[in-house]
Amino acid sequence: AVTFENMMQGISVVDAELCIVAWNRRYLDLFDYPEGFVYVGRPVADLILHNAARGLLGKDDPDSLVRKRLDHLRRGLPHVYVRWRADGRVIETRGDPLPGGGYLTTFTDITAYKRAEQALMESNETLEQRVEQRTHELSEALGAQQQAKRQAEAANLSKTRFLAAASHDLLQPLNAARLFTSALHHQPGLDAEAEALVERIDTSFKAAEDLLDALLEASRLDAGKYQADVTAVAIADVIEPLKHAFAVQASARGLGLHFFDSRAWVRTDVQLLRRILQNFLSNALRYTRHGNVLLGVRHLPGGWLRVEVRDSGPGIAADQQPSIFDEFRRGTQVSPWGEKGLGLGLSICERMARLLGHRLGVRSQLGHGCVFSVDLPRAPIPAVLPITGIERSRSVGITSGLHALCLDNDASILEGMAALLSRWGVSCDLAEDTATALAAVRRRRPDLILADYHLDAGEDGLTALAQLHATCQPPPPSALVTADNSAELTAQARELGYALLRKPAKPAALRALISQLGRRGASPAQGATAPDP
Repeated sequence: AVTFENMMQGISVVDAELCIVAWNRRYLDLFDYPEGFVYVGRPVADLILHNAARGLLGKDDPDSLVRKRLDHLRRGLPHVYVRWRADGRVIETRGDPLPGGGYLTTFTDITAYKRAEQALMESNETLEQRVEQRTHELSEALGAQQQAKRQAEAANLSKTRFLAAASHDLLQPLNAARLFTSALHHQPGLDAEAEALVERIDTSFKAAEDLLDALLEASRLDAGKYQADVTAVAIADVIEPLKHAFAVQASARGLGLHFFDSRAWVRTDVQLLRRILQNFLSNALRYTRHGNVLLGVRHLPGGWLRVEVRDSGPGIAADQQPSIFDEFRRGTQVSPWGEKGLGLGLSICERMARLLGHRLGVRSQLGHGCVFSVDLPRAPIPAVLPITGIERSRSVGITSGLHALCLDNDASILEGMAALLSRWGVSCDLAEDTATALAAVRRRRPDLILADYHLDAGEDGLTALAQLHATCQPPPPSALVTADNSAELTAQARELGYALLRKPAKPAALRALISQLGRRGASPAQGATAPDP
């Protein structure tokens, strides 16, 4: 009885005649019956009607609610109801039939539970809203990031296309200017002051040319448009032109320049590897005041070859070496020759090496010079060796007496070409379009043809050369002299048997090309790429 009275639930029991026979204090408290209203034997219908009239059982008609409740009790059906009262309390009612007749009903105040449940539901809804909002924000941020990335890629592509399209027009005036300054060097009667001015002009043009070359080269590599032409080549064929390119500079500065010969073959892109080694040698000669610069070859385990450029310059501090291949990174050392690097050369070398799958390295100690290296895979020596660029360019001095046809849409280029070639004893016909060039070869067969690629009125150098060769028999050896650096044009020129020289044309490279073509005479041209000092 003590347990029954102290239970947290209200309890009521009715007999088979539907009269209340037992209850506890909690039951009376939950329904707040008047004193003496509940007694043993009172019909439960009276209690139900009392509660219904007070709105404790719902909003339906009280008599209807009494009939429904009594019907459950008579039929002995279990039931569960949850009622929300006007005072905010929530009462759960559970009824179950008793064996032998009668009915047990429990009443539980579940207000605290329902409030916690409601709070959880609201919290869950709020959480879902926050998750949805956050997801939406993240989606928008991701969309904005992707849009920014697309815009950046479009801008980069636009920049690359602009530089590629503009390269011809940008390099044309530089090419003409360098041709004129080279011709001035050979002008008789110049006094020392004039010679110095010509030298300064040529140096300024060379600096502008180097900067433009670096920017165009970095742009092509970054855009992924450069298609490396990896073939098996003799390492000596890559290195030989570098001897002629840097010998005069090293001699003028009193530096020893040494190349160790090698008969090894490697797999690489000749132009890209030569550009890497050119940069190494240029830096070595720029910062070395006394001593020697050495280019050597070392065999490594695993089928690799290492080409090293060593110098006796001031060296690079250890803390600067990890970032030496970064863009616009210059060392703290000053060139004793007054030269300033652009800070792009080594970063372009790193891009080229990455494209080829080669490995770059640097070793140095302050006061003890530097060693820059490139590691590349060896290739087997062919059973039948082809004619190499070394053999093609053994002599570059025989030009006198040759007659050339120069085709270019820029009159200043033609004037500069004529002025320079005449100093070398080469006579020439000049043509700004294909029709003029055809008329010239009909008058006199040239010993060689030098043609620009980008011509006016939709013409191009390859088409022009095809027409000239068809008109002039046997066709003279020919070359494209162009600012177009595309791999596609290089492949086309090689396939058609034309030599290729990049603008701005360096005088030494141009003379080597003319000598090379002149030696072929009237025999069919063989594909080649001109030396690139």
